[in-house]
Amino acid sequence: MSKKVLVLAILMVLLAVSAYGLYDAFSLPTVARKYETVLTYSHEGRYVYDVHLKPNSLYNTTILRGESGGTYFTAITKGIDVTFLYRFECSKPVKAEGNVTLTATLEAKGYRETLWRKGIPIIPNRASITPTGTAMVKFTINTTEIKEVIEKIEDEIGIRSSENRLTVKAKVKIAAKTGEDVISEEFNPVFTVSYVGNLIKIDGGLEESKPGSVTKTQVMVIEDTYKRRSLFIASTVALASVLTVAAATPGRKVLIEELAKKKFGDILAEGHKEGGAVMVGSLDDIGRVADVLSKPVVYDPREDSYRVYDGQVVYEFKPKR
Repeated sequence: MSKKVLVLAILMVLLAVSAYGLYDAFSLPTVARKYETVLTYSHEGRYVYDVHLKPNSLYNTTILRGESGGTYFTAITKGIDVTFLYRFECSKPVKAEGNVTLTATLEAKGYRETLWRKGIPIIPNRASITPTGTAMVKFTINTTEIKEVIEKIEDEIGIRSSENRLTVKAKVKIAAKTGEDVISEEFNPVFTVSYVGNLIKIDGGLEESKPGSVTKTQVMVIEDTYKRRSLFIASTVALASVLTVAAATPGRKVLIEELAKKKFGDILAEGHKEGGAVMVGSLDDIGRVADVLSKPVVYDPREDSYRVYDGQVVYEFKPKR
């Protein structure tokens, strides 16, 4: 392997490494995003209820304080007073506005699906949210009237359900402002009363909360990526230029041949030694040798050879047939 080929091979390897580094540099991100939590907040909803009873010999009172998962007897229950309490908590001072709207739906549960569904009016069913982020709605569920509605529908359709459920949903819409940030969300806690046989069951989960946060994104430029790109662009261009120049530059042997042609001009003949003779490359070359030595050209028809004799040295040309 010639020295030039070795140099070109090394330059090509370096160029490939630099090109890969350039590709890798352009695949790196140029910006980084930093997420900062500006504030945290939460919606808190809670249902509080009292069960009003008919005069009875089971309890020593006609009012039972409600509890999560409470079970009561339909025959001695007159109604349920319910209070929905809402509060918006925030890590920064806020100015809130919005409202709470209550809706109620009575439905009959089948084995795998809901058999029927009916809206039940709630009075009162609306309250405004105070600037500090609180609201309260008080309403009454007349359990006797609800039971009568269930029985009337079942008599009309001829189907009785093992469970009927009254679901009260509080639809909270709030817009809370704190400085430049505005939190606009909805929150929907529910209160469920189930009629199962001769029992009234208040489902658990009287309290519900929904946390949240406000975050801001900070975009930062990654300077190292741009520096890396500039470095590999410069190295790739430089190596490509050097490789182009090196490939176009002739080797030492070519340079010597060109120098010899300039120096000797017409008296330069191409040849090589073969056996006891100096073999020249063409008829012109054997002619040049004869002119320089002032010797005749001897043609040997048997061997189809042209020779010039200079003492013990023989110059010969054999045409290729």
